[in-house]
Amino acid sequence: MKKVISILLILLTTISLFSYSFGEVTKYRTGGCIYIPFKDVQKIHPNLYKKVDNKTLIELLAKSPNPKLLKATTTLPTCVINTQYLPPVGNQGLQGSCNAWASTYYVWTYMVNWFNNNPNPSAYDEIFSPAFVYNHINDGSDSGSYLEDAQYLIATMGACHWTTMPYNYSDYSSWGSTGAYLEAMKYRSIGYGPIYVIDLSSDEGLSQLKQLLADGYVVETGINVYSNFEYFNSTNDTYAVNQSHGSYLGGHAVTIIGYNDSLPTPDGYGAFRLVNSWGTWWGDKGYFWMTYNATKNLSICQGYAFVFVPKQQPYKPELIALVKINHSRRGDIIKGKLNEYGDIEEPGGIELGVGNPASPLWNQRFLDFIIGYYSDDNYQAHPFPDGYMAFDLTDSLTNVSQAISSQNITIYIKLEDKIINNITGKLEGFKILINATNYTEEINASGLPKDIPEGSYLIVNVSVPVVDYGKLTPKNNATLSQNWTIIDVESLINISNAVLELNGINHTMNKISPTYFIYNITGNGNYTYRVYINYSNGNIVALPLRTVVLDTIPPTISIIQPLNNSNCGKFIEVKADVTDNMGVDKVIAELISSGSVVNTTTLQGNQSNGVYFGELSAPKDGLYNITIIANDTSGNKNNNTVYNISVDTIPPTISINYPQNVTYDHNITLINVTVTDNTAVNTVIADVDGINHTMTLQNGYYITNVNIGDGHHTITIIANDTSGNVANKSISFTVDTIPPTISIIQPLNNSNCGKFIEVKADVTDNMGVDKVIAELISSGSVVNTTTLQGNQSNGVYFGELSAPKDGLYNITIIANDTSGNKNNNTVYNISVDTIPPTISINYPQNVTYDHNITLINVTVTDNTAVNTVIADVDGINHTMTLQNGYYITNVNIGDGHHTITIIANDTSGNVANKSISFTVDTIPPTITSSFTTLTTNTIVKTKNMPQYSSSPSTSNDLIINTVITSGHSHNYLGVNKDIKSLEISRITYISKLIVGSEVDADLSAKELKDTYDLINKPLEITDDTILVGGPVANPLTKKYMDKFPVRITNDYPGKNRGVIEAITLRVKVDENIYRDVTVVLLAGSDRWGTKAAVEYFKQLDDIPKEPIFVEWKDGKAVKIEKP
Repeated sequence: MKKVISILLILLTTISLFSYSFGEVTKYRTGGCIYIPFKDVQKIHPNLYKKVDNKTLIELLAKSPNPKLLKATTTLPTCVINTQYLPPVGNQGLQGSCNAWASTYYVWTYMVNWFNNNPNPSAYDEIFSPAFVYNHINDGSDSGSYLEDAQYLIATMGACHWTTMPYNYSDYSSWGSTGAYLEAMKYRSIGYGPIYVIDLSSDEGLSQLKQLLADGYVVETGINVYSNFEYFNSTNDTYAVNQSHGSYLGGHAVTIIGYNDSLPTPDGYGAFRLVNSWGTWWGDKGYFWMTYNATKNLSICQGYAFVFVPKQQPYKPELIALVKINHSRRGDIIKGKLNEYGDIEEPGGIELGVGNPASPLWNQRFLDFIIGYYSDDNYQAHPFPDGYMAFDLTDSLTNVSQAISSQNITIYIKLEDKIINNITGKLEGFKILINATNYTEEINASGLPKDIPEGSYLIVNVSVPVVDYGKLTPKNNATLSQNWTIIDVESLINISNAVLELNGINHTMNKISPTYFIYNITGNGNYTYRVYINYSNGNIVALPLRTVVLDTIPPTISIIQPLNNSNCGKFIEVKADVTDNMGVDKVIAELISSGSVVNTTTLQGNQSNGVYFGELSAPKDGLYNITIIANDTSGNKNNNTVYNISVDTIPPTISINYPQNVTYDHNITLINVTVTDNTAVNTVIADVDGINHTMTLQNGYYITNVNIGDGHHTITIIANDTSGNVANKSISFTVDTIPPTISIIQPLNNSNCGKFIEVKADVTDNMGVDKVIAELISSGSVVNTTTLQGNQSNGVYFGELSAPKDGLYNITIIANDTSGNKNNNTVYNISVDTIPPTISINYPQNVTYDHNITLINVTVTDNTAVNTVIADVDGINHTMTLQNGYYITNVNIGDGHHTITIIANDTSGNVANKSISFTVDTIPPTITSSFTTLTTNTIVKTKNMPQYSSSPSTSNDLIINTVITSGHSHNYLGVNKDIKSLEISRITYISKLIVGSEVDADLSAKELKDTYDLINKPLEITDDTILVGGPVANPLTKKYMDKFPVRITNDYPGKNRGVIEAITLRVKVDENIYRDVTVVLLAGSDRWGTKAAVEYFKQLDDIPKEPIFVEWKDGKAVKIEKP
């Protein structure tokens, strides 16, 4: 059950602490020593404590470093005060750590310094830290501790010095660093027990205590403190039975350091001398007396004194476990549990052991504190240290030595999270340190981290060699560059002997100590060995088989390349023959200039043939030495050097004399070059189109005979000098002896042509055509010339010659190839005729007909011969045939305004055209009695027509008043009825309407007729055309702008202004057939200028002969003067 801990504060007037001063304070801490019956202690640690009797008293007396009493005796000094190895009086402050101060600060500092014969310890590194002990043995709060837990901690883990873990009365929860744990274990008490216990309730116990004090020991005990304890200076600093005690304040741990049989006290003579941990201002400068009667009285003294003895100093732990746990509540792991009878239900602490955890060869529970069994589930609710904790397992080696039968032992850790609260942790590290005198090693557990389960155990094992080859023994398969080595074995436990089996022969090894044996091997060679260990328990174990090579013979080096006094280029090829009896490891070549290494390389090679090779790079021209250094697999080294290696990095100079970078019209039969070098030229090669020719030196020139014919060629001259430097130089040239071939396609001999003669020829060349010219020749003189355009891929070249007048001509075509070869070809008797045919349109005429036109009749004559005649009827071509001297074609032209254009060409390609416009109207007029709405007067040829007139006519012509119904005056489909005149309607009807933007189409073009062409790139004009929009908006306007008399721009004729202008354009309609077409431009500087041009054009009677300038003003088009 949980012991109730009473914690009270004691008012004191002054306080002092060695090296840890609190200043003058008035409160001190009592209640830090929790009492537990000894029988309950033995249930938790049954083998840890041993009560002192006469036999054990003699054991203790024998253990002292300088025993004064060799046996138990009743003859003792009257007074003994042991302060020689005691630290200065200290002050625990307001922390309930009196147990740690008594056990660790006083007793353990005294005992260790006594055993090390270091009197008067006063430095931090001589005094042991009460913080290390108290922070482990409290319940996680500052509520005191059990005396037995302090002794258990020192027995199992030891204590570290103050410098390693300084005391801080406000910090009661921090555990130590890894260094603190490793240091603490060097200062453990002997074994896991015994901790000697003296029964102070009897005279025999007091006598035993006095004998131990007389021999030099000091001990810890617990007392019950009353309020009079505060005022010892008023009672001669003596704690007695026969005095007024006052109220009970709690338990307190103190240290007994001596006695005085002659001291008078309230209880009679005799008292023990004790030291307190409340500073030098308390009591007799920190000390006080407690009478013999008070010591035996259980109301004042708690009845027991504890004696714990250090291990033999200096103590060196040889087997250490390092453990790292990550858990926020360390008490969940180390807490123990008791059943209702006070017996252990579940052990506390961390279990470390050797062998099988179910039946271990040895095991020990660390951090298994009594206070953990009597605390609630918030026991030590603090995390484990961030680093490793260290635990001394050296005590296990006694058990190991008795049972070992193999090379290795298994060391395990066993952990359980005993509090079921869903707060778990991990075992993050577990490793074993072997720290024997001749044997050190670290072995890590694998598979970590691992979770520590709640309510069940985690067990992790590490296999640890008890005996093994030592540090001096070569590793397996080692090769050493020496002819000797040492085989040593080291052990954690004593061994009887060790036998070395070396190449099949057994040798007894030399015993240096019971745990260390060695044997020397001498001589080059290959060795196979193993060691047989004979344990002290009689068991024999064989260590693993190993091999070692001893070799002191260095490699042999023979340099193959370069040799002494060699000439080399910048990159020096190095080759050497390197052999070794055990094997070559590495070969290095060094380039040395004036004693310094300027370049190095590792040579590559093959041990099977011994040849190693590589390349060195010289930083500049000059003399060098090359040293080759070889190491064998045993570490032996050798070197060899070649001297006076001359490095020349300047390549030869090449000048190509013949041929040059030109085109030749004859074969090349000789190559001539000049090659010079600062040392000596070695070879010169001429690479002609990929074929090498060796050149020879003659009269200072390198030459070679060749035969290079037509084609493009490249010659590369490659020259190297005796140092291996290479230079090259190239030229490219052409040999071409074949002129172009010319075949004239058009015109042929005796052809008839017009003024413009189309010329076409097929011209090819093996190397490429450069230029083709056509000359027009009359009476032996060139009267016109042109350069033909063409394509080498198909060889066709074409162009146009212009004859100055009619007559007979010859045409000569002259072709040059890219090599300068020339050829020509001529066609003869080309007859030039520039007079076009004469056209007379017989029927129909420029009149209005009251019947359909079914026949067109024309007369066409020419000074040579007519070729073809075409009748263009409203844009539709009709081929005419010659009959009885007339060219006729059948048609069917009905009502409407029509235009017929006759296009005739002769055999020379001259073209003539002639047009007429007429009207077919078979619908009689509508006549009304009122003539107030008459708007036009139309003259119609009368023939058998009735006379309708309001006044007499003056001829056979009848003036007919045409009534304009709904504003229409024509019957051209799709043409705007608002157009004023028949001529403008006709030209609008027959013309292609071309616009370049949607804006011009919607705003202007649709005002002319329903159909139009919207374009975004220039086309060829082949018919009558109306262009709407300026050169920016209309690509076709831009293309033909230069043909018109007025050039329109964004600035001219200006804002809202436009121009109406028309031209006649000769266009080609067929091979050798041309005709004239009308092109009208309606355009402005902006869209409203274009709109004005279109609207004003609709009001014209005819196509204007001169440009008309217009402006869009007040919503209509008006004519303006030329800007």
